[in-house]
Amino acid sequence: VGVALSLLVPALHGFGGGLHLTYGLSDTLNLLVTGDVTVHPASRDKGLPVDGFVLAGGNLGVGYVFDILQWVPYVGATAGGYYAIGPTDSGPRLALAIPFGLDYQISRSFAVGAAGEYKLLLLDALGTSQRISGFLRAEYIWGF
Repeated sequence: VGVALSLLVPALHGFGGGLHLTYGLSDTLNLLVTGDVTVHPASRDKGLPVDGFVLAGGNLGVGYVFDILQWVPYVGATAGGYYAIGPTDSGPRLALAIPFGLDYQISRSFAVGAAGEYKLLLLDALGTSQRISGFLRAEYIWGF
């Protein structure tokens, strides 16, 4: 569960949720697979109406984990595709992102944390747009 801010002119706030899967490639590198959906309701900016939109898609990439006992910070790089659905502009987008976060490992199989993501959306009708998202996480860990 999280919030999203599109760094457009005008800026559109939104909310949404997503799924974040990782697979340990080594002690410090993880394969990242993410998917999310955010809703950005129509609003007014400086008295002018702004169309709302829905953004859905996913990314694939790698993350570097700074495994420090129970506190586990991470940062990564991903690329993927998204689809924007809006009243005046709908279509696919290419996305490049930098996910980051800090998890607290409660037990060997469960962690909670906070995560964020800076995303650059390409092929937009306006050219390029940016998005920053923040999430609260609960993570189930299985395997070794």
